[in-house]
Amino acid sequence: MGGDVKRILLLTAVLFVPSTVFAQGSITGTVKDPSGAVLPGVTVEAASDVLIEKSRSSITDSAGLYRIVDLRPGTYTLTFTLPGFSTVKREGIELTGSATLTIPVELKVGALEETVTVTGDSPVVDVQNTRRETVIGADAISALPATRAYGSLLNAMPGVTVDNNGLAATPTMTFFSAHGGRTNEGRMAINGMTVAAAFNGGGVSSLTYDTNNAEEVVMLVSGGLGENETGGPTMNIVPKSGGNRFSGQAFFNTAGDWSRGDNIDDTLRAQGITRGPGIKSAYDASASFGGPIRQDRLWFFATYRGYDTTSGVSGIGVNQFAGDPAHWDYKRDDSVEPRLVQGRKIWAARGTAQVTPKNRVTFSQENQYRCEGSTLTPTGDGCRTRGANWIALGSTTQSPEANTGYFDFPYWVTQATWTSTLSPRWLLEAGYSRFAYRHAGGPGQVPPDGILDLIPVTEQLAIDGHPANFTYRGLPTYLNNFGNPNQWRASASYVSGTHNMKIGYQGSYLVADSEFDTNISQLAYRFNNHVPNQFTYRLPQFQTADRTQVAAFFVQDTWTRRQLTIQAAVRYDHASSFSPSEHNGTTLTSRFNPQPVALARTDGVSAYNDISPRFGIAYDVFGNGKTAVKFNIGRYLGPATNDTIYTQNNPANRIVGYNTTAINRSWTDTNGNFIVDCDILNPAAQVVAGGDTCGALTGNSLNFGQPGTSTRVNPALLHGWGVRPSDSQWGVNLQQELAPRVSLEVGYNRRWWNNFTVTDNLAVSPSDYQAWVINAPKDSRLPGGGAYPITMYTLTAAAAARPADNYVTFETDYGPARTNYWHGVDVTVNARLKGSLTLQGGTTTGRAINDTCATILKVDSPDPRFCREVDPIETTIRGSAFYMVPKIGVQVSATIRSQPPVIFSATNPTIFIGIQPTAPANSPTAANWNVPNTVVQSLLGRLPPGGLANGTTLVPLLDNTLRTYGDGRRNQVDMRFAKVVRFVGGRRADVGIDLQNLFNTNYGTVYETQYDYTAANGGTWRNPTTILGPRFVRVNLTFNF
Repeated sequence: MGGDVKRILLLTAVLFVPSTVFAQGSITGTVKDPSGAVLPGVTVEAASDVLIEKSRSSITDSAGLYRIVDLRPGTYTLTFTLPGFSTVKREGIELTGSATLTIPVELKVGALEETVTVTGDSPVVDVQNTRRETVIGADAISALPATRAYGSLLNAMPGVTVDNNGLAATPTMTFFSAHGGRTNEGRMAINGMTVAAAFNGGGVSSLTYDTNNAEEVVMLVSGGLGENETGGPTMNIVPKSGGNRFSGQAFFNTAGDWSRGDNIDDTLRAQGITRGPGIKSAYDASASFGGPIRQDRLWFFATYRGYDTTSGVSGIGVNQFAGDPAHWDYKRDDSVEPRLVQGRKIWAARGTAQVTPKNRVTFSQENQYRCEGSTLTPTGDGCRTRGANWIALGSTTQSPEANTGYFDFPYWVTQATWTSTLSPRWLLEAGYSRFAYRHAGGPGQVPPDGILDLIPVTEQLAIDGHPANFTYRGLPTYLNNFGNPNQWRASASYVSGTHNMKIGYQGSYLVADSEFDTNISQLAYRFNNHVPNQFTYRLPQFQTADRTQVAAFFVQDTWTRRQLTIQAAVRYDHASSFSPSEHNGTTLTSRFNPQPVALARTDGVSAYNDISPRFGIAYDVFGNGKTAVKFNIGRYLGPATNDTIYTQNNPANRIVGYNTTAINRSWTDTNGNFIVDCDILNPAAQVVAGGDTCGALTGNSLNFGQPGTSTRVNPALLHGWGVRPSDSQWGVNLQQELAPRVSLEVGYNRRWWNNFTVTDNLAVSPSDYQAWVINAPKDSRLPGGGAYPITMYTLTAAAAARPADNYVTFETDYGPARTNYWHGVDVTVNARLKGSLTLQGGTTTGRAINDTCATILKVDSPDPRFCREVDPIETTIRGSAFYMVPKIGVQVSATIRSQPPVIFSATNPTIFIGIQPTAPANSPTAANWNVPNTVVQSLLGRLPPGGLANGTTLVPLLDNTLRTYGDGRRNQVDMRFAKVVRFVGGRRADVGIDLQNLFNTNYGTVYETQYDYTAANGGTWRNPTTILGPRFVRVNLTFNF
């Protein structure tokens, strides 16, 4: 930490932060004379310190309308001049986000030199834009209790759904969505350009987004026009800029064992949680500085940040036998404390230049260096070395020696923009963004001293002090990946008072290179009560390379006539993908592949072409700018990133046997030597004399290592008009000014999805399945107390012996398109009372319905349990507020988040665009009942295909109808109290404390999904394995100068 403090002291002399040209705020209005006649030809100038060019201007058209666009957030003064009339100035206009503020003005006859100054509250109702958005300004960002991360801000924003990482005690990748969209649909943007991963929907990444140096953060929830590719929410960070005066900020906060409480109660102790995930030590230090290199011509801004957080973790144990090849068992060692340790160093710089009076350029560079986790041993050499009594590895499903929780990765973000105001009516813009980073696909990488020479073991039962399905002894696999998403854009806007027309081009090229590495043996074992019953094998060091590119053109216009505004847009998208020959397959040989796997360049999506129209209408009901009724409707596209249909035709992704498609095979270690004595590459069932028994391979496992045999894609899915996954949505909103600077918005929204695909194993059909019935266990926590019959479907032996022939095609090849939609109501209140209270909060109430029964029962299994999902109507509450107590200079702020109870069911209550929902076994709130195969044999009349008597068969106890609910709503309140000390020269110090989790709640965030077959009441099923962190205090010091 000492090194960071030294850097901060140094950087209070030289530092930087970005400037944006993409906030797109606008000011418009009508100019009239005292008789009510409109006045064309009036010169309107908008001036603000946030503009390096100082001002922008416009001229009223024949309808007396003016419009000034592309204004950065800030406070503006409008000046209206016309020969023969007195000059009018309107001061104190506060512009945020992409709002269009309507400021009408009346000019009186008089000398031009006469100036009339008018002041008034800024409008709080946008009577022209139909998009729904939430804005958090710089004052609120600095005042709110938060981890200085975008996840904390998301938790305070109404209208979005946020995953549990939004509660993290340190900046962490956080997924978000809106209106029933898939969990990862939300996108992060800087300067209006997406900066996110090249895969997994391309919405967010593990980059630490710089929200603490933002001028504002704007969340578009719905209603985007031609500039928006997808229909999900987008959070755009508008960075601060330099200016014509030097200014800066130094910040430091800290927390630790001394500042945290304890939220472990007797119930949690009885469930095995004795240590909570509270902070043990933390600091966050940053400094920024900016100003003019040349007044009105060249600005700079720079920043440095270093943070490190150490937290306790719940439900994790250390293996006393780690690294000992003689031990195949696990013994928990509580003398070594598992921790989560996350740290990062961040440098960023930006320059803004007014090259000519009409041309402005910006350039920025940001470098981040991530160090998370620790070495496995106290003598290991890495970015962080573990201690003698603590280790920063492990999870609720992995012992430290089996965990890839080590991160030592760089990140680079480069952006450049250009803006040209050719005239008051013509505006040109262009921008380029490059993001490059190393990553491990989410889990992390192997520590430098990780164990790769021991075969890992996964124990199915919750025994020996660990949860069910717990892996220990060694590492099974790890990843070494590279991502490089590139984005660019250009546009031309024609602006008159009546019209705001924009024509634009957007492009992207996304690079994703993945490397899947295995341990030395290429094996992993599964035990049931210490007895081996399955082994897993994989191909060595397998690589996949994917490239996806998009080109889009759009035209949009906003047309205003009196109280009516019409917005319309049409967008054309062209998307394609391919896999290069390099970095695809494997150059290595092993006992499982005697020859390398070399693959040729292959097209994925050859060409998707789409036309997406959008339309909106807004009406100023009474013509006073205080009541607006709005309607919007539009078609949007699923993300074009390196996943789903864009990569399914990659021949590397269609080979069975690498990390994500490993082969699991039933096994009885008859001689107890912990060695697979069977011929692993022989797919037939085997009984080795004096050795082991191995089950037969079935289905897709029979395609192991064979190029082109696993999955085929319908060629018609890979090109064409209107084939790309999409969604449509419409909404109607009422926005009302309740009082000066206070507004209420109520809206109904409906959203539905199109162009789903299915994967059909053509080697089998529904008639190849045999039904059998098993009764659920009696348990008061199960629906109806349990004991209900469950019908299972198992392939016949003959069908299972056929190699899978998976065919990806249109869902509508098998019947009508699914019923698939979300609808609900959003309510939002905003208040910006001058000099006192700023409040923003709201609710979202809605439900999703997804019914595939008309088609999915014709694809492979005839099991109807999971084809229809109707979510309950649920309400989420989010909000924030901050208040400056007059006279004593104390600022009080708070954020609140209230979520519905946890739903325990077989699938996630989320609609997935273009893909099928999560498999029941992978649901984070399922009840997975591993039934012994001997029991299955008595009900089915035979062992399951490929199974052995010592194995188990998964029976989901819950489905989309049979579900249960948690005990209550999940609520969290955070607060901050800060004393503000002001000095001469505008300097200011804030000394405060954050109270995270004010009420010390302890609800679960991760749950045990294994329902134990032999233990009473399912063993530890439904017990939380991770809980919300306890209440803790952060001490903050901020100095602005």
